[in-house]
Formats: sequence, structure tokens, C-alpha cells
Amino acid sequence: MPVKHIQRDKKDSPILKMGTLHRRGITGHVLQARIDSGKIIKLKPGYYVWADRIAEMTDNEIATAVIPNGTLYCLSAAVVYDLTTIIPDTVSIAVPNTGRTPKLPVYPPITLTAFKPGLFELGRTTIQLPHGNVPIYDRERTVCDLFKHRDEIGKDVVLEVIRNYMRGDKNIQRLYQYAQQMRLLSKLQPYVEALV
Repeated sequence: MPVKHIQRDKKDSPILKMGTLHRRGITGHVLQARIDSGKIIKLKPGYYVWADRIAEMTDNEIATAVIPNGTLYCLSAAVVYDLTTIIPDTVSIAVPNTGRTPKLPVYPPITLTAFKPGLFELGRTTIQLPHGNVPIYDRERTVCDLFKHRDEIGKDVVLEVIRNYMRGDKNIQRLYQYAQQMRLLSKLQPYVEALV
């Protein structure tokens, strides 16, 4: 019996979800044959990518595509906004705290942080990348997140981020509102005011 061909459309995302493949009539046997031949790479259960298209996607795009509700966070968001020159070793992803930790893919390396619903939604937005909209925290939330973790990340990196934020598009009122909600305002405000 001939192996069924998996239809490809260059307009489709390089990421293949098991549900989509099932709707197209692709069985596990056909999928496994493509994985064994090296044409498809398994990222994690239920998520696959065409081997010849994985290079088209950034690590950020892959990470947010395979983590349900995953949102670019902390240093990963700072890189997208050109707030830092640091290249992180892992993609930082925030998820809502539902009591269940999402299964991580084989690639890329991801650091997960879970937030209570109110804090998870604070400053959450999307940006357009070549393979669709990617959830990310806005610039103000990103500054607050980095400032909150300044001892782990390094104060020099956080100062670079604040300086770059102050030189670019900024909304100080929103920054202070987020800082207040995150209980950072009294510590963050002097850093910001020194750069005004």
C-alpha cells in the first residue's frame, strides 16, 4: 500500500500540529515515515516542523507556537525590542498558572515562568513576525520584569535596558502603573528619574 503524501503549502506555517494532520487524513504511520526519513522533525508530542523550513523560524516563533498561551518574556522580549545586546541562552516564556506545566519541546531550549491570571495578562500584546502573530509583553512590562529579576540577570544589563527604553518609545505613566501593580515602583522610579 503506497504511503499517503502530506500536502505542503508554502503559505502554511512550518509548524505542523497533530490535529491539523488528522483533519487532512494523515495517520500516525505516515507521519512516522516522514520523521524517520528526516523530512519532519518532532518538536514535542503533537507538534512537528518541516525539516527544510525550521531555519525560516526564529527560536521565539517556535517556542510560542508550541507552548499554549506562551508569551515572550524578560530577556527574550527585551531582545525583540532592541533593549539589550545580550543574547539569552534560552527563550523565556511566561504561561498562566493553571497548575499544569506545559511539556517543553526538544528544541529550542525554553525557560518557563508561570503567573497568576491577573499578572499574566498585564502588558500582554502581540507582534507580527514572518510566521504570524507572536504573544509578547509590551516594552513597559518587559522593563518591569527585568528590573524585578535584576539580581539574577545583572544590574548592568538592567541599566542598559532602562537606558535604551528611555531613549526609544516610552510610556512612563504605563511603566509606573505596571511597577505599582508589581510592587516595584519605589525601587524602579529613582532609576527612571535619573535618566529623564
